[in-house]
Amino acid sequence: MNLNFLNKKTSPNKGKKGKNGSNLSGSIAGTMFIFMLITAVYLAVSDNAPVMSEIPISDLAKSVSMGEVKKILVEGEKLTITYQNDEIKKSKKETGSALSQTLFNYGVTKEALAKTEIEIKDESGFVFVIFNILPFLLPIVFILLFFWYISRQVRGAGMQALSFGQSKARITDPNDKNNRVTFKDVAGCKEAKEELKEIVDFLKSPKKFLDIGARIPKGVILTGAPGAEPHLTPAPPRPASSETIRVIEGAGPASGNQT
Repeated sequence: MNLNFLNKKTSPNKGKKGKNGSNLSGSIAGTMFIFMLITAVYLAVSDNAPVMSEIPISDLAKSVSMGEVKKILVEGEKLTITYQNDEIKKSKKETGSALSQTLFNYGVTKEALAKTEIEIKDESGFVFVIFNILPFLLPIVFILLFFWYISRQVRGAGMQALSFGQSKARITDPNDKNNRVTFKDVAGCKEAKEELKEIVDFLKSPKKFLDIGARIPKGVILTGAPGAEPHLTPAPPRPASSETIRVIEGAGPASGNQT
């Protein structure tokens, strides 16, 4: 007893050809756009930063001796010099030496140095991280995230390609009320349901069918358009000796003896 059933419903895979490739290309394009946007913002901020000329420490010592310097900001080895006319310049001191000792070595007197405000600022802190470490760390983190995302997309596409033709059979609990599919859930398949009901009746009471010469069916073949699947078509219980084969057009038998 065979059941030939033509499924006229639209295939869920129709119109989705190349979906994985399109998603991968879109992800790459979006990631590259974000990278270029971050780069453009960083370059814009860097270009808008005020450009200050840098002078040698000897010129700084002369300016301090002449009383032209109003304030010196010390950040590690970097010096930010503010003159009496509010002009700002940069300089660098010797590594491991105090600024006052360096200026004394260049002939600056204690009286001249006392007229100059000196502020020492610790390099550690949020501002130091943002303007010094983050510009170098951000591209590295972004590149690592980019390659991780691409490898994840490629791995997912490969797994989907390898899963083609594999059986989608799953074990269900007939006593589970939350995951229960009945004949009422299958709409528009009256002929198919009638023939399936005959198979169920045969499995429940095979004697009355055998008395009129019926033979034990080995399975049910559902056929239809390419990509059609027996969605929501309930499979009746069967003896362990029976065999069910699901045939997919264009791919051949996908599995045997599975429920």
